[in-house]
Amino acid sequence: MKNALLITMALNILVFGCASHGGTASVGDELHAGDPTDAHDAVVAVIHGEGDDATLCTGTAIGPYAVVTARRCVGEGTLHVVVGDDARFGRWHDVESVLDGGALSVLVTRTSLDDAARVDFSDIEPDSELTVVGVGISGPGGSEIGVRHRAQMRVAAVREGSLWTRSDGGSLCYGDVGAALIDAEGRLVGVAQPRDEGCTRTELVRWSLLSAEEAFIEDAKNARPVDAPPVDHLPVGE
Repeated sequence: MKNALLITMALNILVFGCASHGGTASVGDELHAGDPTDAHDAVVAVIHGEGDDATLCTGTAIGPYAVVTARRCVGEGTLHVVVGDDARFGRWHDVESVLDGGALSVLVTRTSLDDAARVDFSDIEPDSELTVVGVGISGPGGSEIGVRHRAQMRVAAVREGSLWTRSDGGSLCYGDVGAALIDAEGRLVGVAQPRDEGCTRTELVRWSLLSAEEAFIEDAKNARPVDAPPVDHLPVGE
């Protein structure tokens, strides 16, 4: 109960902070960052810090204790992973340690996660249609935050470990840094690296491809906390 209350307070502070400082929560009723979804259980909320200092990102479980996100979502202070369609009512997992790659980081939780995404290191072709899943600000007027949502985006360009997409009707907003880019087979292929915390309905969005850090991801997805019990296999889900 205490953890759920802390999450709700943190999310309320995030929404109020964006609105009161002219951020993404005040962009107007036209804002629509995709559709709410109860699929893609591996996509989770990442909360860094507490209270007024809390920030929100998106992450994706890639192993029983491992969550990949954008490296810039990670800093000094506490980190928590929240599993569920709505972070206000989700399951709280403390982060024990952080593994840093290049543009990506993997969070190692103290307790086991329920689902892990399949990852894909294959090349992505321009004009491919991919699904974006995040937990950032969404809904009319930016009225929701921490709710898992998805949208379709089309690949505009691929270059040197990154790709750029254009929206097919959704947008990325505050909290969607680290969002999952998922292919037609339900596999994670990239992690969102938008250039700022604003909403990006029509602008190009940059993504870090997992294929650019394949060795790091393959090793980090098997990371475990110090006191973890042995397991025979990794859970696999979408």
